[in-house]
Amino acid sequence: MLYLNDPWEETWNGDLELWSSNTSQAVKSISPIFNRMVIFRTDNRSYHGHPAPLNVPQGMLRKSIALYYYSSDIYPGDEIFEQTTVYVQ
Repeated sequence: MLYLNDPWEETWNGDLELWSSNTSQAVKSISPIFNRMVIFRTDNRSYHGHPAPLNVPQGMLRKSIALYYYSSDIYPGDEIFEQTTVYVQ
């Protein structure tokens, strides 16, 4: 994910949170500042998002480009399933 937010202030929220596989706690919080790139594996145990509501000025958006790389590799314990991105408002 590449962030395109210029400018961005911490008080606007919008940090990407990476959560533990049992969803008990956020283990990393990453601010969506301009030109920051975040690369992480997405699977059925990679819980992530920005749960805190945005607090941006009128007309301001949280902008990013997300790209996905698909592989035929299956790791031990992985389940094969079909799922799309879930957006919660």
